[in-house]
Amino acid sequence: MQRISRSIIERCRLASRSLQHLGDTLSPLQNILIVDDLLQRAALQSWNERKLVHMTSLILVPRRSITTAAPASFSSAAEPMVKSVQPFRDCWSCGASLAVETPDTSADSSSSCHTYFCPQCGKIQPLSQDSDYFALLQYPAPTFIISPKDLESRYKNLQVKLHPDRFAVMSPEEQEHSADQAAAVNQAYDVLRQPLRRAQYILTLAGLGACETLTSTDPELLEAAMEAREEVDAAETHEELKKILKKVEAQEWEKIEELAEAFSKGDLHKAGEGTVFLRYLMRIKEAIIEKM
Repeated sequence: MQRISRSIIERCRLASRSLQHLGDTLSPLQNILIVDDLLQRAALQSWNERKLVHMTSLILVPRRSITTAAPASFSSAAEPMVKSVQPFRDCWSCGASLAVETPDTSADSSSSCHTYFCPQCGKIQPLSQDSDYFALLQYPAPTFIISPKDLESRYKNLQVKLHPDRFAVMSPEEQEHSADQAAAVNQAYDVLRQPLRRAQYILTLAGLGACETLTSTDPELLEAAMEAREEVDAAETHEELKKILKKVEAQEWEKIEELAEAFSKGDLHKAGEGTVFLRYLMRIKEAIIEKM
């Protein structure tokens, strides 16, 4: 088992050097493609039955491209990479102009639902396809640093106002809009309350895709992930698994803190790498819990 995993790690190093020779033909985040395939394939098979992965086939398989036109960095404090605003539109009921303002940052603000209801007639509006999850929950701009308590407060406040039961005796249009808005808020909350999914979503908004792969230029990161999986596979007692779980959870919180710093500094490449490693920590954590 140890011999197999070491062979895979060595193949990753070789692939890394091969990709580096391509120079400027690949963006930093496009040079992320190989290692994730190795770990995903390893996860699908038991450690005892897994065969060697052929790097040649991995390199030749067409892959989904990662956007290269995205900015190299952003400042979450001064210039958000994505503005959480909706276009101007008119109320479907009374025709009043729905001028969109920057959402109030307070969950208890009386204007926290101004993007959901017409200020003139009070009718609930159809879901805007241009709003991101942060706008739906009344954040002025995408941010990784979110207070769980504040997020929950915003969510509950909106759900009270948007719940379909409040519109049961209203027109079919209002019932439909209510159901759509409530479902969108549910989905937004489910994504933003989880650090990993929140980080992936911010990277997607920045034009970097889901950033679901490890950099092939960091074999140490790969080796750490592989060894952690081996450690879980080799554990035979509940106490051993608890010890590993405690270590993984500590690494998880450390990585979340690093992500917060990377996003606040606008370092998208570092944030992307951190997001991917956090994803693998979560996978290892799930494997531990399943084995326990």
